[in-house]
Amino acid sequence: GEGEEEVGAVWDSPWGRGRPGWHIECSVMSRTHLGETLDIHGGALDLRFPHHENEIAQSQAATGKKFVNYWIHAGLLTVEGQKMSKSLGNYVEFDEVLKRGFNPLAFRYLAATAHYRGELNFTWTGLEAAQTALDKLYNELSTWDSPGKIGCAGYENKFEELVNDDLNLPGAVALMWELIKDKELPTSCKMVTLLRMDKVFGLNLAEIEELEVPEEVQTLVKERELQREQGNWVEADEIRNRMEQMGYRVEDSESGPIIRRAG
Repeated sequence: GEGEEEVGAVWDSPWGRGRPGWHIECSVMSRTHLGETLDIHGGALDLRFPHHENEIAQSQAATGKKFVNYWIHAGLLTVEGQKMSKSLGNYVEFDEVLKRGFNPLAFRYLAATAHYRGELNFTWTGLEAAQTALDKLYNELSTWDSPGKIGCAGYENKFEELVNDDLNLPGAVALMWELIKDKELPTSCKMVTLLRMDKVFGLNLAEIEELEVPEEVQTLVKERELQREQGNWVEADEIRNRMEQMGYRVEDSESGPIIRRAG
């Protein structure tokens, strides 16, 4: 109505009174707060045209300078293969993830397994798989030695190459698991490198507490080793079951038994 043209952000123009559109709002905010040329401008893939093209046209016409050095367009988040929207009734709020008992970092892990320019299809099954992978990661690292003084340069160089290759996080996640499974390197060295990787992943790996194994469980591990040496496999399996009931499991390796949290 006529009254609306007099309220708020309204100005005179050669074409009558009017309000700025959202394209010019973004150009003005960018220039005011960040300057005439931005290093990186992000946004969803569906904003490339017309919104971002309009921003470029307006900004470069106003300043005569390049508006943005790097455009980063993210793919869309779908739910069970469909576009997330309230009209479809498939709109998932993050609170729902927390209500269902997921670690919020499981979603971050899930997001890292898809390239930012591709589509990320959210499913509860996929989130469960991400939570399982994250638990496995935390569980593994809780048995490692504290970080030493040097990392694993080969892995760190590969990681840097992947991140510099248009932020290839799916490749970086695969490399992280390759490092974890590498039996040739000491865990103190691997931990240094993982903590460096985590500056990109943001999975709070520095906060993982070393696994404290009760004395009773340690005694059972020794007893099980004794039974195994004597070939008493049934007794050894019974001890393993008792440990699992107490919340711990044992894995046999060349360097001796490794104790982990069960589950």
